Amino acid sequence: MKKALATALGAALAGAALTTGAERISTFATRSRLALRSGEIEELYLTPLTDDPARALLTTQRSNSTWARDQASQAGDPYWVRRYGDPARPGLPQRILLTSRSRGAHLFIPLGALDLERALAEPLPEAGEEGVEADAREPGRPFVRRELTQLFWNRAFAGVFLHLRFPEREPYSDDPAAKLRDFDLVIVRGNELVTTDFLLQPNGELYRAALADGLLPAGPLRRNPLEGDELVLLMYPEPGAGGVPLYSPVALTDELRLCWGAELATIVDDRWRPADAPPWTLRPPSPEVRARVRWNGTLHLAARFEPADERRTLEQALARFADS
Repeated sequence: MKKALATALGAALAGAALTTGAERISTFATRSRLALRSGEIEELYLTPLTDDPARALLTTQRSNSTWARDQASQAGDPYWVRRYGDPARPGLPQRILLTSRSRGAHLFIPLGALDLERALAEPLPEAGEEGVEADAREPGRPFVRRELTQLFWNRAFAGVFLHLRFPEREPYSDDPAAKLRDFDLVIVRGNELVTTDFLLQPNGELYRAALADGLLPAGPLRRNPLEGDELVLLMYPEPGAGGVPLYSPVALTDELRLCWGAELATIVDDRWRPADAPPWTLRPPSPEVRARVRWNGTLHLAARFEPADERRTLEQALARFADS
């Protein structure tokens, strides 16, 4: 009798262990064996440096992110890496901020953190610029590039993210040895603003210097029609250079506060009136964009990065977005 009970107990424990192991193996297998057909969105590969975990190589080529047998043959552009999350939604994948003094800043926001209709809408040309996209790559015209991206971390699929590529510094002249121009990003909401340098770091010294001199960046203003109605400006230090309005598909004030916390100081400046600035006019995402998001969102959900409740929320958001 005792032997039979012991046998039954052993079988039950073995079954429980196999079930738990199967769940883990299933998750690993799902992430490893996904048919990652990109559906016409960009693929980026981030590989942390073994001798400096605070930095990573960024490349669009899978082959460059892989260690060859017996040879360290990785390639890509090196960036400093900062990862951060949203305390209100801890189940979401972490955001990733990449910075390089020579290549500027990249920000990756996970699919589940996005208002898809707003994040993937396209800003229309300003008045008098018919036929010119708002982010057109014209010489001397800064823009924030926006792409939906399949991100791979250390050669493993890490999920679908919105990739924001912020403006790089430009040289003062055509001389190859010319110094690059610094600039600040100024983000205004109401009469409060936060500033960063060109790396999205809370070091907005250029704006503080202008504030101390009583100067206000001049030029046209456009507000982002997001929660809070933000103004986002690129500000150069030269007198009379003014500010260049930028469109952001996410509320940068909120993102930067998540990233830097108390390090991101708030400045009160009553000279700003964001509500008086005309908003960017947005074009809803096209049927092609909706189809790509549906396909890549399915891949993201299949990898099970988030807990069940977050996956359900994202699944519902994807269904609404695709059927809109």
